[in-house]
Amino acid sequence: MKKRLLIKLSILLFSFTVMACNELIEEDLEDHKVEIVAPKDNTETIHQTILFAWEEVEYGKNYHIQVATPNFNNAQTLLIDSIISFPDTIQVKTSLKYELFPGDFQWRVRSFNGGSTTPYATATFRIVDTTTTVTSPTGEGRYD
Repeated sequence: MKKRLLIKLSILLFSFTVMACNELIEEDLEDHKVEIVAPKDNTETIHQTILFAWEEVEYGKNYHIQVATPNFNNAQTLLIDSIISFPDTIQVKTSLKYELFPGDFQWRVRSFNGGSTTPYATATFRIVDTTTTVTSPTGEGRYD
């Protein structure tokens, strides 16, 4: 009787151990790739509200998004440096809306889980300044 109970408890303990290990071992993301949806590389726009969007990466639980001006090699400012995390949710967010200003930008995003990361997917874009300055004929006033 004690022997059967011991065997059942051992099997139960072994089952829990295997299930726990499966939860801790995560898929390797190094060979996966984030696909940028928008803004694509070399986009020009007049809109200052930018929706950064990308495709979901299978097994990716988190996303790291960064935006620099004018680019990452010569960054004057890192405008966005955010982690978007969805550890146990069914709905994964793959976009971020942000208000910017006219200028040149580069953005990148990568996915990661507890064990690995994808490479960054990177794109450059420009927001064109549409304001025009007009000077009066006498040169005594500005009209924006």
